[in-house]
Amino acid sequence: ATQEARSIAAEAARAGHQHLKLTNGHLNPKPDIAKQAAEKYVAASRFHGTARVISSNIVEVEVTGKYTCVFLNVIGITTLPVRAKGTSKLHHSS
Repeated sequence: ATQEARSIAAEAARAGHQHLKLTNGHLNPKPDIAKQAAEKYVAASRFHGTARVISSNIVEVEVTGKYTCVFLNVIGITTLPVRAKGTSKLHHSS
């Protein structure tokens, strides 16, 4: 479940970077649209998450969810929390 959450967070961050604008010869994420796109990607999964554009070139996504325990049910543990973070950094080349 943790690996799945990491994958969702990373892909959601990349989805946010699909929405770019050209400013002074550099591509940068459109903050509001990038945030919405990343959160929409997470919403299509079984997890919950929030996204933010940290700087002109970084989108960060935090994902949370629950893992339903199979064997730990015997001792009364039915779920465990899952949390992951993914980032996408836009690199400029000249």
